[in-house]
Amino acid sequence: MILKNKLLLMVFGMGLILVAGAASAEQLKIAVVNSAAVVQESPQYKAAKREMKSEFGKRRKALQAEGAELRKDIANYQKNQDVMTSSDRIKKENKLLAERNNLQYEQQKFQKDLQKRERELMVRIMRRIRGVIQEIAKRDGYTLILQNPVYAAPSMDITNEVLKRLHKGSVQK
Repeated sequence: MILKNKLLLMVFGMGLILVAGAASAEQLKIAVVNSAAVVQESPQYKAAKREMKSEFGKRRKALQAEGAELRKDIANYQKNQDVMTSSDRIKKENKLLAERNNLQYEQQKFQKDLQKRERELMVRIMRRIRGVIQEIAKRDGYTLILQNPVYAAPSMDITNEVLKRLHKGSVQK
């Protein structure tokens, strides 16, 4: 971990040296953008969240209902197991075990489908954001746009400009 941090610092330092060298050749125009704010506040992200809720909400509720029903069945079994015959108890245990395994399988499948869809939507959103940032960079002549710096003067921040462009839909998908 320490070695990795040192390596990153060295690479960053070398990058600064290269940037400084390039600065002598041409005037640098640098901007910064808060990518987390852009993603969270973008209309595309909000639409994706609504889409995910619509697409996976019913399935999530159905799995939750199945889980509640299984817990209820297990509680009933535990309450009545003392008065059940041995064969009935074994049958009920096997049935409950099969239901639990099926529910776990369906929950895992749901999680995988949900994560896959989230990745697909985020790739689409990030492509759109990157396109807007590149468009602003070209239009305004920026030579470098940094993402999430530790500190930057407010005058360098183009986050609001990126959000305005995303709201206007200036870049096609």
